[in-house]
Amino acid sequence: MSYVEGYLVTKKDDYKNTVGKIAHYILRVMTSKEGGFFSAEDADSEGEEGKFYVWSLNELREVLNQEDMDLVEKVYNLSEEGNFEDEATGRKLGVNIFYQNQSFDKLRDELQLEDIQKKLERIRQKLFDVREKRQKPLLDDKILVDWNGLTIAALSKAYKALGNEKYIEAARNAAEFILKGLEKNKRLLHMYRDGQWKVYGNLDDYAFMIWGLIELYEATFDIRYLETALKLNEDVFKYFADKNSGGFYFTPNDNEELLIRNKEIYDGAIPSGNSVMMLNLLRLARITGRTEYEDSAYRIYKAFSKSVKSMPMGYSFLLCAVEFAVGDSLEIVMVGNKSANETKNMLKIINEEFLPNKVMVLKPIDEEEAKRVHKLAEYTLTQNLINDKTTVYVCKNFVCNNPTNDSDELKKLINSEK
Repeated sequence: MSYVEGYLVTKKDDYKNTVGKIAHYILRVMTSKEGGFFSAEDADSEGEEGKFYVWSLNELREVLNQEDMDLVEKVYNLSEEGNFEDEATGRKLGVNIFYQNQSFDKLRDELQLEDIQKKLERIRQKLFDVREKRQKPLLDDKILVDWNGLTIAALSKAYKALGNEKYIEAARNAAEFILKGLEKNKRLLHMYRDGQWKVYGNLDDYAFMIWGLIELYEATFDIRYLETALKLNEDVFKYFADKNSGGFYFTPNDNEELLIRNKEIYDGAIPSGNSVMMLNLLRLARITGRTEYEDSAYRIYKAFSKSVKSMPMGYSFLLCAVEFAVGDSLEIVMVGNKSANETKNMLKIINEEFLPNKVMVLKPIDEEEAKRVHKLAEYTLTQNLINDKTTVYVCKNFVCNNPTNDSDELKKLINSEK
């Protein structure tokens, strides 16, 4: 997600290329045959940390000619003594991790190589083919719902920004796999492995999955994902709500009895379930027009405000939600056929901008599908096509501009609200 947003802000190809590499790895290595995403891959193999990934210069010379060697040594900071160190002693181990610390633009100018990326891709493929013959690290093939929710959200964001169909296909497949488990078990369970779902889902499972489904809806406008997000949202209140003080407990109320039910708010390597739920509730409120969701979101902040004030940097994602709540937000409703080229063009204009505080709804022209949208977002009843063309309503804090079906006018509206 960070690299997607970095690309949207800066339009730097380095960020876009990194998104592609991360996504390619996830789809190639970390995706199960069922569609869900595995948990982790070890750093060590054959008893040695990093052995699968590192290279000595002699190993490289067996694969590459001198011209290619000179290029990779320069671009990826390789040396005879190596850049990979023993964690305990700091001693260099004679092997290298490939890392690039200059942009392609700088390298292209410095090395006078216009086709540097093509050359490096050819070299990469050679080395990849050799590396595939090594003993691979152990794969942790548990499928965890919370981490899958995050990955679904990330791939959906990547698809909106970059338009790669493989990303949204993978996000859909993972969501469908988890929703099949939801249908079977009547609620989210935390973990899947070897054909078995296990352990009642915790707050993170629900919060992150709702986040993933909201992003997936805004990427595909399949109303079923929004309907399911709202259903899971109700389950969060049913199983996790602290009705007295606000916020949500980490464990469900029908789990085994615990001495203390914790409420987590710290945003570490991944955000807390409460922080994500605050943003989920705000987004769902703006999508549906249901103000009670906003009230519940504010209660989360009030429940934890003392902790947040004492050390704001520990609650970064919660503060993103606070910024969404108190800052300017955009509500965008598009009316039209989602398969039509004019609709896709309008979406591209919106999705290529960094608009973190926006929500989107598509009202289809199909009457039955439109009724499902009306049921969830009643205000869309009055928003209709103009001149039988895809029409966009751009609203700021629920105050709408005049609707438009002109792409230049849409660009002006979007840029004026940034």
